[in-house]
Amino acid sequence: MDEVWIFHASKSDYASGAFTTYELAASWIKENSLTGLLTSYPLDEGAFDWAMRNNVVGVRDSVLERGRKDPMWIGRYFPAARDSHHFIDGEART
Repeated sequence: MDEVWIFHASKSDYASGAFTTYELAASWIKENSLTGLLTSYPLDEGAFDWAMRNNVVGVRDSVLERGRKDPMWIGRYFPAARDSHHFIDGEART
């Protein structure tokens, strides 16, 4: 396993679930009629570091522009290049 699926409910500051497969996550989201975003994250690596290692467009340029790694930016980085799915009232909208 090289990824984990994290669910962030709408208007929540914190994740409310972590799953080993999309299917398990989607089933839990549907069962609870949740609204939010389900995203795959790399295991044992930060999303920002994964993006740098995989040459995700714009990430390297952004670091070069700043001249250094910015902790605030790294900590808030969202892995848009990873698989993400929006759910509304438990139903996938992607």
